[in-house]
Amino acid sequence: MGLDYECYLYFYRQHLWDSLLAVAAQSQPHHPPTLIHLPDGDLEIPLMDQHFQSGEFLGEDTRFHFIITLYFDIDAAVRAYLEWSMDAISDRSPPDRIIGQRAAIGGLDLIVYPQNPFHTTPDIALFRLITTGTHMSLMFSESPSVRRTFSKLLVAGRGICGIMDKEYSGGELFWLKGKSTYQEYADARISPLEILP
Repeated sequence: MGLDYECYLYFYRQHLWDSLLAVAAQSQPHHPPTLIHLPDGDLEIPLMDQHFQSGEFLGEDTRFHFIITLYFDIDAAVRAYLEWSMDAISDRSPPDRIIGQRAAIGGLDLIVYPQNPFHTTPDIALFRLITTGTHMSLMFSESPSVRRTFSKLLVAGRGICGIMDKEYSGGELFWLKGKSTYQEYADARISPLEILP
């Protein structure tokens, strides 16, 4: 079996939409945008939904599922992934593009939960980023650029913490309340409330 690493970005629910817009700003835009219907008007998110098209959600939905292409600065691990992807044939991961010193890497599932589904923490939202398989999982695990990018998203959304889920190897806490850090946990889905000082 291959690797299927994930990354969990936790935000306070009150910053949900600002956090989602921050992810969109770091992603390759999709037009027309996906719409989230809110009581005071529609929120336009320039990302495609899980069906690879412009979707529509209700603001009270329990999850919002997107397929995104994120920009990462190129380091050794990102370059290794790019070299592999240029030779691979895959419907799941569209061709990657290099823009200056950044790479646009696609096919990531982004599932946004307004309420953390792993624990009863109603004030905490989860942004769950799911890799496309072994090669992207290795890039997630080994790339400082990936952690910097996710850390920037957490800063932009006034986040709580960021955890890399390495499946059977447990979880790696890499960002906590504004600072880079490193702490291993047996369960990657640990409640943020157990991590906060």
